Amino acid sequence: MKERTITVKPGDVPVTAYCRDGLAVYRVPRTDRWTITHIRSGLSLGMYLKTKREAVRAMKRLLQLDVEWYKDEWGVMTDLEAVAKPYDLSPREYTYGVILAGTDDFLKLYGITPTK
Repeated sequence: MKERTITVKPGDVPVTAYCRDGLAVYRVPRTDRWTITHIRSGLSLGMYLKTKREAVRAMKRLLQLDVEWYKDEWGVMTDLEAVAKPYDLSPREYTYGVILAGTDDFLKLYGITPTK
């Protein structure tokens, strides 16, 4: 994991981020929370986690998905839709589940199986 400075919105604020394969983990400015962002687009993956450790663990879970994180925002969203569609979930619902519990864990926990 590489440490580098990225600029985040709102306000184009520079932050120190820990980056790997197209994703970045960083502390949200003016808070004590951490988040994960798609570097190329600035797309936030929407969760505020309590610690850097939790955020890094969640990023590793996301990197296991069949998503090419180096694509632009449209490409990433297309990949996320393809991953989530068999479960009749939105990309955001699927991503949140992966971040919070891991792919297999959240699918089993909620009894989610592929739809036909």
